[in-house]
Amino acid sequence: MTDGNDNRLLDAKSAGEPISDAWSSQQQLRILFVSVPAYGHINPMIPWMKECRARGHKVLFASHKSRSSIAEQVGGEFLEVPGMIPMAEEKKKMESLGICAKISFALDIIGSKNGSIYDIIQDLHRANRIDAIVADFFVSDAIDASDKTGVPVFVVNPNAGAFRMYNVDFWGAPSRFTGTHASMSLWERTVSYLIQLLVFGLIVPFITMKPRYQRWRRGRPPPPPGH
Repeated sequence: MTDGNDNRLLDAKSAGEPISDAWSSQQQLRILFVSVPAYGHINPMIPWMKECRARGHKVLFASHKSRSSIAEQVGGEFLEVPGMIPMAEEKKKMESLGICAKISFALDIIGSKNGSIYDIIQDLHRANRIDAIVADFFVSDAIDASDKTGVPVFVVNPNAGAFRMYNVDFWGAPSRFTGTHASMSLWERTVSYLIQLLVFGLIVPFITMKPRYQRWRRGRPPPPPGH
């Protein structure tokens, strides 16, 4: 994941393809793409947005206001998400906090990336402006809003990290997601397993406590395993 100061944005020129007359208004989908304002999370969505536009669908891209140009580049419409905080601002804020405040801040590290997207999606649904949602996995409120409104959501994970916890075969050949050679020594397998256990057994449950609590307060059922 890269922060807000990273300029390595993929070439995202507009698809530029005219919409075929064969596409009727009933066939066109209105798709909301929502991502945190980090290029490492936005980049995987850019080809999808361009392809959707090329196929005649309407694209709405929602993120921090600093990423408004991306919507224009892919031929879509931009929607600012108030309250969504770029990673660079979070890091700067963390530097001035004490240890207890840093622990508390970590509990909100995912919540701070959602901003007001939960309410925005409901407003779009009431206005009949969206048919589907494509959300970065950090934008957990999009999943909650999908459950509430019935608008289908597709969650994008920009890296293979989240698959490791569920693809660990200690003795057998590693999953294709881990990128680890099958001839790992016992020591290498042990270290790799312990790191994954630390990250996905302790850290991930810790930083997802607030989104899970918010989901409970909203009357939504617990997320399925792996979410």
